[in-house]
Amino acid sequence: MESTNLLMVVAVLAVLASGIGVVMSLVALPSAGYASSDLGNVTFEIESLISVQFTNNLINWSTGYVNTTGPSPCVNGVEAQLATDVTGEGAPAGTGVNGPIGVFCGIGWQPQLQGLTLASLSNQDINVTLTSDSNAITLIDGVGNNFGSNFRWKVSDNKTSTCNSAFNPLSYSEIVQGQNVIACDSMNFENTHNAFDIDFYVNISDQAAQIGYQKAVITATAERSDTQVGV
Repeated sequence: MESTNLLMVVAVLAVLASGIGVVMSLVALPSAGYASSDLGNVTFEIESLISVQFTNNLINWSTGYVNTTGPSPCVNGVEAQLATDVTGEGAPAGTGVNGPIGVFCGIGWQPQLQGLTLASLSNQDINVTLTSDSNAITLIDGVGNNFGSNFRWKVSDNKTSTCNSAFNPLSYSEIVQGQNVIACDSMNFENTHNAFDIDFYVNISDQAAQIGYQKAVITATAERSDTQVGV
């Protein structure tokens, strides 16, 4: 009898122990607290933009002719000079003047004191090349009949520090028809430093063979500069 009661007690304890174990398991599961995370992405792509625009795209001296009757020194040169540059650079030697500013020794032509202006709309520094479809012979004197006329250009800042290297040409240079000229090999793209002027000087002989309306087309071409100063 005593041994039977002992077995019953052991059996009951075993059941209780089992029950306690179940309760402990149910309580422990919700409080495990393992960390969990995931990743979210925000993505975009910035396109490489290379673009230039002539913000001033026309120089029109209108209609005129060479003054061969005076006053001096116009009678000596027997030529008209037209220029967009206000610094007076480029006057022929011996004329006694600083240079053509607007219209010099010409009758009827209208002064144009602003050259072409080229702006960069790019988001990186660029190289800019200029090309003209005309030169002094084809624009003024006629093919094969150059009487000493000139068709020249030069490049300078419209906004300060536009060219990170140096402009070419820095002073008036004779235009060669169809020749690509690197005007700036590292043009800035920042809004306050992104525009330059192209000034022109035209020397017209009184024997110019090209009578009537004349036009020269200037083309600007841009490509990415190997040197990115503005970034």
